[in-house]
Amino acid sequence: MSDEAIQAIQDLQQPDLTNNFVKLILHLLNTNKEKIELDETNKIDIDELANSIPTDSPRFTFYVYQHTHNGQDVRSNSSYSILYLWINSMILNIKCSL
Repeated sequence: MSDEAIQAIQDLQQPDLTNNFVKLILHLLNTNKEKIELDETNKIDIDELANSIPTDSPRFTFYVYQHTHNGQDVRSNSSYSILYLWINSMILNIKCSL
């Protein structure tokens, strides 16, 4: 995994959340080797999440879900939610062609 990818994921834990969305791309170098690199960081709303995830290549996506509970910001209590999504385009292509 690239240093930039690791840093982007670590940044999701910072109190001054600049970006709440991290997308990593998986490169298959050969049959025995893979490489994970940072594809994008951004600050998006939950309503934009589905449209922000491409299905053309394998992706790891992390999204910090900021919300309130009983009028209190959940993230400010250090108990925020991180959504993790793994998209595998190879499986999607197989299912679409069946």
